Amino acid sequence: MILRRVVLLLGASVALVPRSTLPRLRARRQRAAATTMMGRKFENNKVKMAKTAAAYTKKASYIGKKIKVAVKAGGPDPDSNRALGLVIKEAQALNVKREIADRNIKAASSDKDSADFKELTYELYGHGGVGFVINALSDNNNRAFTDVGTGAGTKPREMRSLGAPRGAGLVPNIPSAFEADAARVGTVVKKAALKLAETGSVVHNFEKKGRITINAALDEDDLIELALENDVDDVEAAAPDQDTRDDGEEVKTVVFVPPNDLGAMQAALQGAGHDCVANLVHEPIPGTLVKCSEEDLEKNLRVLDKMVEVEDVDTVEHNIDFS
Repeated sequence: MILRRVVLLLGASVALVPRSTLPRLRARRQRAAATTMMGRKFENNKVKMAKTAAAYTKKASYIGKKIKVAVKAGGPDPDSNRALGLVIKEAQALNVKREIADRNIKAASSDKDSADFKELTYELYGHGGVGFVINALSDNNNRAFTDVGTGAGTKPREMRSLGAPRGAGLVPNIPSAFEADAARVGTVVKKAALKLAETGSVVHNFEKKGRITINAALDEDDLIELALENDVDDVEAAAPDQDTRDDGEEVKTVVFVPPNDLGAMQAALQGAGHDCVANLVHEPIPGTLVKCSEEDLEKNLRVLDKMVEVEDVDTVEHNIDFS
């Protein structure tokens, strides 16, 4: 039998392998490689499924809080409570099951649920001169401040109630309740060596706007016409933002309006048959974006990842320049 010398790296030994066995060896290696790839694919799929489940849980929690606020402000009937009707339609746009909305309506209507949520805003200094704005919705200001801002010497900025008229209080996506997860937020801040900023020292670099994501492609002329018909003073069309706003693939159009016109514009879009989600956001003012080093960028991105993992944190805004 003709032998072909093949060096196998098994310690320091050298083996002689018959030519006839080489195809079997190749096939075995190919199967092993395929098994490895299948294993990696399975693990990647598990990670992807876990992220999808976490994202849905966050959306459901976000809708639940907004429903409770709306019910307490205007009652459990979506036909007579405009704010509640908007939130229910928003839940549909986010693919949140109606039973979740009904469950939260029932809970908010009971005497047992006495939570009174208020919006809070925390300002942080990130790495490399970057600023972070964390938006919270809490039923206990002192607890949120204690858990997030211990030792910082600055209290969060309190904003108006979510039940305010004309839109700004109807559909904010600034919501985030630290509640049970407040300690986790504080832990992230501490471990990342961040610092709570004085009120206004970070947020002055941002402009508060109403932002609506629409699951349909609309041109600016259509949006302007719809805005004028509903007494909305100003409207600005924009492209979806998957990088900083995590807009999903279903989002085709983004529109910005003044905060006080947010509810009116959302209602107009929904009345025209468009699925949409309305948020109050902080948009960086032109010229305030910060270009940081690769090392600082990596640290800041880790902060963002850790913050959004906290169940009740819905929005963490920043002025990082990715260009």
